[in-house]
Amino acid sequence: QIRYGTSTLVRGDGDPDSDDAWQIQQPYVRALQEDLTSIGFDTNGTDGIYGKDTYATVVQFQERNQLGVDGKAGPATKSLLYDLSH
Repeated sequence: QIRYGTSTLVRGDGDPDSDDAWQIQQPYVRALQEDLTSIGFDTNGTDGIYGKDTYATVVQFQERNQLGVDGKAGPATKSLLYDLSH
């Protein structure tokens, strides 16, 4: 969905335990966090940073909705999240 941008949203290195997390604030990440929060998932804030908390929340969302679990907000994850939150 355009609300989340057209590219896959990920942590910088894809490793949830890395100290080198992607720390760039982006409006698309904030929108993702807001929508996850609106349907009951806790991203530990809506700061626009795709850090460990957002990564873990995306994993939870994917698991609960039987999506491929990779912690990335790709097309399938973003589409379902948008449908559930709007």
